[in-house]
Amino acid sequence: MHLAKPLVDLPPYPWNHTQRYWHESRVEREYLSREKPKLSLLGAPIPALGEGERLWRGFMRLSEEPWIADHKMQGSILYPGAGFIAMALEAVHQIADETQHIATYKLRDIQLISAAIFNEGTDLEFIVQLRPHMSATRDLSSTWTEFIITSSPDGKSLVKNCCGLIIIEYEFAEGSQMRHERDRELQVLRNQYLEAKVLCRNPISRQDFYTDLASMGFEYGPAFANLSDIHNRDGQSVCTVEIPDIQAKFSGGNERPHIIHPGVLDAVFHLAFAAVKGSKADLTATVVPRFIDEVTISAKVPFKPGTKLSGYSNCGKHGFKELTSDIVMLDENEHLPIVEIGGLLCAEIAAASFSSANDTSARSITSKLVWRPAVEFLTFEEQRMALDKWSGLDKISKHHHSNPALSILEFIPESQDSGSLVLSKKLNGLGRILKTGSVTIAYQDETIKTKLQTDLELNQSIAVELLNASQEMSAETLKDRAYDVILISGLSINGPKLDMAAETIAKLMKKDGKICILEAENSTNGTQDLLLKAHMETMVIQNVEKTQSQQWNLVIAKKIEESRANSGTETSAQEHIVLMQMANLSEAAQSVVSDLATRLEKSGHTTTTTTPFIWGSDMSQLHGKSCISLVELEEPLLRDLTNHDFAFIQQLILGATDILWVVGFNDPSAAMVDGLARSVRNETPSLSFRTLHAEEQYSSSAASLGDLIGRVFSSATEDDEFLVRDHLLHVSRIEEDEALNEQINDIVPGAQDRILSMPL
Repeated sequence: MHLAKPLVDLPPYPWNHTQRYWHESRVEREYLSREKPKLSLLGAPIPALGEGERLWRGFMRLSEEPWIADHKMQGSILYPGAGFIAMALEAVHQIADETQHIATYKLRDIQLISAAIFNEGTDLEFIVQLRPHMSATRDLSSTWTEFIITSSPDGKSLVKNCCGLIIIEYEFAEGSQMRHERDRELQVLRNQYLEAKVLCRNPISRQDFYTDLASMGFEYGPAFANLSDIHNRDGQSVCTVEIPDIQAKFSGGNERPHIIHPGVLDAVFHLAFAAVKGSKADLTATVVPRFIDEVTISAKVPFKPGTKLSGYSNCGKHGFKELTSDIVMLDENEHLPIVEIGGLLCAEIAAASFSSANDTSARSITSKLVWRPAVEFLTFEEQRMALDKWSGLDKISKHHHSNPALSILEFIPESQDSGSLVLSKKLNGLGRILKTGSVTIAYQDETIKTKLQTDLELNQSIAVELLNASQEMSAETLKDRAYDVILISGLSINGPKLDMAAETIAKLMKKDGKICILEAENSTNGTQDLLLKAHMETMVIQNVEKTQSQQWNLVIAKKIEESRANSGTETSAQEHIVLMQMANLSEAAQSVVSDLATRLEKSGHTTTTTTPFIWGSDMSQLHGKSCISLVELEEPLLRDLTNHDFAFIQQLILGATDILWVVGFNDPSAAMVDGLARSVRNETPSLSFRTLHAEEQYSSSAASLGDLIGRVFSSATEDDEFLVRDHLLHVSRIEEDEALNEQINDIVPGAQDRILSMPL
């Protein structure tokens, strides 16, 4: 048995509990003592790396946030741009002064830089950063807070998605001057909404609206397709946004799970699309937000599912491929504005911009500039000269070059032995036409449609309609039916009522449309007589196709009243045209000026031929005038530009309303004016600055060149660049370079190796 003994080696003083020997770094301490929990839209706070900085880090998973899958662009799941704004709101809310009541959150200078793309089964890491915004390096004061949102799509690198400035505005004191001013601002916005509600009378079906968006690459699911009660007029819309019921995992247990959900804010953006629906600025491709001037979000935005918010938008074109809009949303009682968006800029994106990285198929990444004759500028005789160079029905597809939005209607004959010219692949370039234009096939009975069904399944972009040209069509049938080209295989075999057929077909033509008839040689004269009775003039191109028993001609017809203007649609206004020229012109150049003046005077204009305007004269005389510059008709001017010449050009651009710059020499410097004109048109879209290049020497055809310059100047075409080649006017188009795309695709990583047969 052992007895316990007292310890005799203990210190003779009590233990000092005031001194702590457990060490924690700042980073560990901030991790362990986080005051805020993880939020689905924000993630969890992480230690800061700079003074005044706050950071949050989290992961987005489709399994946890299934509503994200309802936001697709061109087949890819994208985190919405509105989601980045929602993230910034959640972040700044966590640093708010809890002793004051928040009135609004204001954001400005928001840049949406790159998209965050989700792939099935992968996590998207994101980081939200807040830091004081310094307006200058020597000024340390800061009112606004800068936010930056980045993501890691591959778990290796970071990509900046969005950045901007944000500030919290607290409630003003009751009865204060600031409170009165804010109330007046809100009342003005409410009055503008009530006015827009009265003016927007054109109803748009919700289903049709989102169906049209889907055809352009916007694939919205229930979490985002929440626009209803859509009404608009040109450039303005009034709509209702319904808050969706989204079952997402929100941490924290607060009554309000978020300030505003991305699905709601993204639906607010849709008001801009509704405002341009059916107008000249209507969407034709996928657009995404790129920049927002300012956003004001009320702290009292409703969040309960089913709540309906009303609002209005003003939207219009900004440049060639951009839209800019202002949007205001009111509360469920249409009393107080709760969302204000100013300067929302949406930009068009190229097709397949969000393709998967694993897609190794050939992509349309290269293009080329192609010049072809501008058919609408040519007389019938010039068209014959141009079209003779192309074989078969390829002549018809060349109209698509001048008019990329070309609409073609083909009438299928009653004879079941005859098939479709379009589907028989006799019409070359059909795929290129369908990219920007449209093709419709009209059949006269169901048996013909059944016969064509297999070919139609392979060409689903081609529309099919039941139309009988041999019967008189009602006004309702003819409504909204107008085509650029009507294609027929044999008018003489389209039934006994040929006169009726010719007149009906003429009614389906656009104002400057054409009828193209593939006619047997022995029936060509009869077809011409029928078309003449329908007040159309014709042109025959012989032997475009040959079969065992017959030769076929192509009969092209257009309305007689439109054929009188052999230079396209001319401007009707009579005005004074200034012809600018150098002091010493050669005899050939003087002949060009003289013939140009004659051409313009025949169109009803007056010119400066009696008192020529010499380059370097008083340029103030050009203010508000239309000008044709012939100063580079023989020698370059822009290549060795003096200070005085630069000042003259500057005054010309700033003063004139319409400029046509003619270049008549072949030299690399001849293209300098094209770069100048493109820059000017981009900066000042309202200014018409066109260029025309004469590729060959004009000395032998001065009269022809003067006439062609006059045609271009008098036309109302949307083209800005012209080329004279083989005595014909040409216009350019950018087309996909398929051969180069294939070559590039062969050398990209992951492309399949090709087996080539090579001689030993």
